[in-house]
Amino acid sequence: MKLYVPARSYLVKFAQVRYGSSVAVNRNNSFSHLCMMYLILGRHRSDYARSVDKSDRYNDKLVLEVSAHFFHGYGAYHITPFTTVNINQFLDKEFKAEFILFVREKLAQGFKIVQAIDAFRDQYGLFEEDIADETLKKNLQRRGVWKRKTKHVSISRGVVQHSRQLCRA
Repeated sequence: MKLYVPARSYLVKFAQVRYGSSVAVNRNNSFSHLCMMYLILGRHRSDYARSVDKSDRYNDKLVLEVSAHFFHGYGAYHITPFTTVNINQFLDKEFKAEFILFVREKLAQGFKIVQAIDAFRDQYGLFEEDIADETLKKNLQRRGVWKRKTKHVSISRGVVQHSRQLCRA
């Protein structure tokens, strides 16, 4: 059986390159094992109360291959909002970790930041519509891989000096 989980387009492309075009839900790798656990855990009534009103974020579908035995044996009948959110969060963490490691490796080889980002995009088939360059650069800044070279200027000091000049005139 095939299950379609709403996901972000860059996460779907990342999962397809990393795990194959359709992820077989079994215990072979960490992602499919995690999907299996979320399908089992996400069947409780309280999990349906969580709303996924982020239709603009989840603009693609991730395909999960589930055996009929698992589907009926464990009672994983529906893709709940709990399942959707948690699978996307896990894939996003994997994506960011892979991105940081890839860029660090490319920087060690002598690449520039822009070249490293372009190489990562080429490897996973990502476009600007999937994930923006600014988002990727912010991820690098948060992890301390890349720092912008901007001069820090105190805004309050400039305002105080400016107001004094106006008062004297």
